[in-house]
Amino acid sequence: MIKRSTWILLGIFGVLLVFAIFFQYSPRKIVVNAASTPSTTILFKNVDEKSISALRIVDINGKTTALGRDVTGVWAVTEPKGGPTDVAQAEMAVTQLLELESTASLDPSSDLGIFGLSKASYTVSISMNGGEKYVLLVGDVTPTQNGYYVRLNQEPPDVVNKASIDALVGLLANPPFVATPTSETTETPTAGTVTPADASQPSGSASSMPVTKTLPPLNQSATATLKP
Repeated sequence: MIKRSTWILLGIFGVLLVFAIFFQYSPRKIVVNAASTPSTTILFKNVDEKSISALRIVDINGKTTALGRDVTGVWAVTEPKGGPTDVAQAEMAVTQLLELESTASLDPSSDLGIFGLSKASYTVSISMNGGEKYVLLVGDVTPTQNGYYVRLNQEPPDVVNKASIDALVGLLANPPFVATPTSETTETPTAGTVTPADASQPSGSASSMPVTKTLPPLNQSATATLKP
């Protein structure tokens, strides 16, 4: 006959076994690490570049660079004011934005503050011809220093390539204006100007005045006195 204490031990063992099986197979929320995710997906899905009417980049301090299409559909810098637009560079910026890839999707229930997205460092927005708008928040750099935490509209946070974002927000410091050539001027010496060669020989130097040599006095001890 099995003792009562033995039944108690068997019962405790059974409960522990049930808990072990439950924790082993129950789903758990995990924040995905960007370095462990091999696949990538385009962030701006089904966005046609030709349907974009404006691009705007703003940093946390309010500094802004904005692009818009003119009446002919060509990109132009609308903010800040400056010279003519480098259209090729402006088009490249729009293309870079649309080609952003998510290298990792993060837990949608995560606190946005830990990714720097509650107060974003940069806000990149595009406006469509139909009135639709996409807003991309750019937060902190990832611990691996090769990505940024971002959030597009109300979607879960993602991680994107750091170099792509750096190139895009670089337009804040260098808007896509046409570079103005710089001219080099050569100064011609005027009459009466002392050139470096002249300066090396000041007026009254030994090269322009006669040289007077003074002979040493005759050594009297070496002279001879002649007597008649």
